[in-house]
Amino acid sequence: MALSLVLALVGTQGAAASKAREAAGAAHADAAAKKCKRPKARHRGRCVRRCPAGFVKKPNRRWGRKCVRKRAPGEDSPPAPGGPGPLFEKPSGELSGQPAYDHFSRYFLNSRFTDCPAGWPNCAVEERYDHCSSGAWAYHRYTPTSGADINSYGSYTVTGAAAHPDGSWGVEYVVDAYGTQSFYSWDVAADGTVVGRYWAPGNAPPSPPNQNLGPLRWQQPTDCGA
Repeated sequence: MALSLVLALVGTQGAAASKAREAAGAAHADAAAKKCKRPKARHRGRCVRRCPAGFVKKPNRRWGRKCVRKRAPGEDSPPAPGGPGPLFEKPSGELSGQPAYDHFSRYFLNSRFTDCPAGWPNCAVEERYDHCSSGAWAYHRYTPTSGADINSYGSYTVTGAAAHPDGSWGVEYVVDAYGTQSFYSWDVAADGTVVGRYWAPGNAPPSPPNQNLGPLRWQQPTDCGA
């Protein structure tokens, strides 16, 4: 995906991607968060005994347990051949820049890119990128090992966009987190498969990325604030 960029990142060459995120996660360790004691769960900043209608309690490394919205049957499964139709509306032609973003923003905002569509703990490890409608951004890496999770929070600014005639789309953005900037470029296929590239703080295109990401799955909605 070739997108025009308006970006000025300064600093020395970034460290490896995993080390950068682990350092951010360690600086904002989950231990500082208040966990809800059983049988309570976290919902909208409070520990509640019962989750509201349409929500269920689910284990959460940060909060102990959290109320999350129930997912409809088949929500986490990719569309089957001959199924109800494509995930994304196709544009009338190739789009770039603001027209492209206007076309696919409804799919990008309040979305997550994850390698575990069913959500942790249904997978041994889950990596997830959240894109909130508010501009908030989060990276999570959930594991079965206590204290090994990574939860990094920041905000994102979109710097490039493309929408393709087959319904696929691409987005690029800068993440501001903990006083540093990093850069992500994502390609989302028409079937919801996602691959990306990550440039650590101090590095940016056209230099090679620090890490190739994916394949992941696009899903909506995401659980902003988890």
